[in-house]
Amino acid sequence: IALRANVRDDAINCRHVIVDGFGSDDVPYGFVLDNGTTDGGQVFWVRFYTQGANTIAAPTGIEVYGVHVRQGPGTGIQVSTDGSEQFNRGNWMHEDLRIHHNRVEDAGDEGFYIGYFTDGVDPAPHKMHRSRIYRNRIENTGWDGLQVSNSVDLEVHHNVVIDAGRENTANQRSVMQVNSGNRDAWFFRNTLIGTMEGGVDVQVGCTGGDLTFFGNTMEAPNGVYVHGGASDG
Repeated sequence: IALRANVRDDAINCRHVIVDGFGSDDVPYGFVLDNGTTDGGQVFWVRFYTQGANTIAAPTGIEVYGVHVRQGPGTGIQVSTDGSEQFNRGNWMHEDLRIHHNRVEDAGDEGFYIGYFTDGVDPAPHKMHRSRIYRNRIENTGWDGLQVSNSVDLEVHHNVVIDAGRENTANQRSVMQVNSGNRDAWFFRNTLIGTMEGGVDVQVGCTGGDLTFFGNTMEAPNGVYVHGGASDG
């Protein structure tokens, strides 16, 4: 199925949903998403509200695989966890997110944007519990390649991220950005390659807990920069 810029499909307030693009053995990505216009943001978005009516929703138990985002002016795949009075960290958890075996290329902003970027808002964004992000390929992004935040019991593994941060925008140049609020998280067997701007930037944010990195491959002409900022992890 090829979905283009003039076609929009919305699934609102859904829980326990599987987006399965593995319908045929000879087709690696059954959903191919193109948005070649300059108008628009996220190409594939699991969100917590509808923009028109501002109706708050609460998805959970979402699994996405077999999706190929070929181009888009904004983020390739985004899962938002913005807080609201109805659904916030005090009364709601997003559980069992699975994002695997997808491909994103030529995204104007982030390749993957998972979770909300900061804890410093009121109401606080939901925590995401038991998220698994694995065996995805992300290449040629304007901003960060893979960003994840606010996750507890998180695994990110066997992903390939190549050529992130092509727009050279401040704070948006990381091949992998492990942002605020992550704890009990494991990052392993990922391949992070930077060639467009000459380096690999792995950023670890603050307000989190224990993070474990092992068995990752990082390669770039001008080296690898791993920095923790104000991280407590």
